[in-house]
Amino acid sequence: MKKIVLLTFLLSYVFVYSQVDTIKTSEQDSLQCIRVSNQVQDSLVFQFSHQKFDRFFPIINYWIDSCGYFESTLRSIIMEEIITGNPVDLAIQDYFEVGYYDIFQNRRTDAQEYNYYDFYMDNVVYYGFIPLNSKLDSVIQQRAYDWKDSTFLTADERLMCLLFSGDQYEFEQLALKKENKKSIIGKQIRHQYRNERDQYIALIFGTGWSFPTDKKNVLGVNQSLKIGLSSSLSNRWIFDLLLDFKINYNPKPFDFYALDVINEVKPATIFNIGGYINYRLFGIRCGLNKIYIIPKAGFGFDFISTGIFEEVGQEEYNYYNPTTINITLGINTLIPLLKTSYLGIGINYHYIPFNLDKRVKTPLESHFISGEVFWRL
Repeated sequence: MKKIVLLTFLLSYVFVYSQVDTIKTSEQDSLQCIRVSNQVQDSLVFQFSHQKFDRFFPIINYWIDSCGYFESTLRSIIMEEIITGNPVDLAIQDYFEVGYYDIFQNRRTDAQEYNYYDFYMDNVVYYGFIPLNSKLDSVIQQRAYDWKDSTFLTADERLMCLLFSGDQYEFEQLALKKENKKSIIGKQIRHQYRNERDQYIALIFGTGWSFPTDKKNVLGVNQSLKIGLSSSLSNRWIFDLLLDFKINYNPKPFDFYALDVINEVKPATIFNIGGYINYRLFGIRCGLNKIYIIPKAGFGFDFISTGIFEEVGQEEYNYYNPTTINITLGINTLIPLLKTSYLGIGINYHYIPFNLDKRVKTPLESHFISGEVFWRL
């Protein structure tokens, strides 16, 4: 028993000591990288100030070998390559794909706070061991401002200079212009706009056609106009609430019992309100965006407008309309369109048993097929 207690104590001691040792090592590494980064920063500031880069890559490589690869590293490389006229497309693509654009945005935001140094000390590694509002930030910003109007730059190079110069508004406006739609940055910014929009509720506007599967086709062919709300597309499960107004073409009369008599009704319009649950099954890559395949199921209520009513009081009326449920199974395809919207195409099966309403005296078909086209904003 004593041996077990002693062994447990020794193992616990080794574990705790190893954790403390790891923390100490990590702190020592961070302090070492802060010292190295300060030395590197002084050298880079001198080189950018005089635009003499004969020692640029030896310094950069020493920095990377000592501390790793960070946003400030690649920002320095991109700006140096632009100034020296070297190809920089791959570096720009990496800057966005690795997520350095977001880090740079956070860096600029935190640098505007009065206690910006506290933000830096809480995120030393995230900000690459270079303090906010550093000398390196300032000199790269100045060089980017000096070069942003150069006539020798490509579209992506000019956009990077605008970004690094701090002109965020002009950067986004230019990146979203039609002539830059196919540039590296134009594609990335549009992709980010779409991802941000996908986090929020969307509006749905659409049209479609439906028809019963029987040969009698009493209700005719329906053209629908729909409007509604849809939850965030960033989630796998998506919920819709839709209002659907259907116009009937070539309907046939049917018998409907109301006001103690059988009425012959010609169904000109049908209304539907329904809720739908969708599952974002998978996406097919389309550039940086995706075409989504989304199965869905829904439940709602349909009623046929008959125009039959009675007055029960002053400006009070009772309306008599056949009412039933609408159970839907279908599948939608969402295709990216414009900056943040989607074109939707869907096909659905509906079970709509109008004869559940006992006031309907003519047998009506319960099975319907529909197709739809909609715009998700």
